[in-house]
Amino acid sequence: MREIKFRGYHEIAGWVAGSYRTNYDDHHAIADRKLQIEYFVKKESVGQYTGLKDKNGVEIYEGDVVYIAGYGDYTAEFPFLELYDAVMENDIGSILGNIYENPELLESGNE
Repeated sequence: MREIKFRGYHEIAGWVAGSYRTNYDDHHAIADRKLQIEYFVKKESVGQYTGLKDKNGVEIYEGDVVYIAGYGDYTAEFPFLELYDAVMENDIGSILGNIYENPELLESGNE
C-alpha cells in the first residue's frame, strides 16, 4: 500500500511534502507533521505522491516528467498506470523535471 502524501511549492521554503488540505477561503496548504508546520502553497503546484521512486531513489509526484525506457518522457498523472507498469519491468529512469518549474518539458511535445 502506498503512502498518501502531497507536494507543493512554497515561495520561501521551496518544495514541501506532507498532508494536503484546502479551506473555505481556497487556501491550499501542505502540513509537515514532523516539523508541525503548515505551508500555504501555490494551488497549481500541488501533486500527489505516486508511491514510486526514480532510479536515483527520488520520490515521483504528479506533475513530474520521468524517463521510461521503451516509452520516452512521461508526465506523471493520476492514476499513474504507466508508471506502475514501468516499475514491474524495471524501466523507470530519472526525473527530468516537473511541469511547474519546467513548462518547456510539456511544450516540447512530451506527454
